[in-house]
Amino acid sequence: MDFHEFHKIWVIESLGEGDLKTATRLVKGQLSIARSRHPNLEIAHTRPTSKIELMKGLEGIRDEALYQGLYPFIHFDCHGDPDGIETTNADHITWEELQP
Repeated sequence: MDFHEFHKIWVIESLGEGDLKTATRLVKGQLSIARSRHPNLEIAHTRPTSKIELMKGLEGIRDEALYQGLYPFIHFDCHGDPDGIETTNADHITWEELQP
């Protein structure tokens, strides 16, 4: 991946209590190294627990991209199925809902 194409990487982690927090490891590990090599790269790590929180966070990412001219890369760490993803509290979000 060429980090020069992105201004910010958003890591969205919405997992259950007993789940391995792989996104946290990603942020503390590889993305920390990438950030040291690319000082202008921003990393944001969020942990929404519900559909409302996740969708509100995505609206913020969209607004930041549109109004500040940033190019985000979004990484989801959630459970999912062919129809969409699931948040910590078991809310289901369809791919169609995520698309806009």
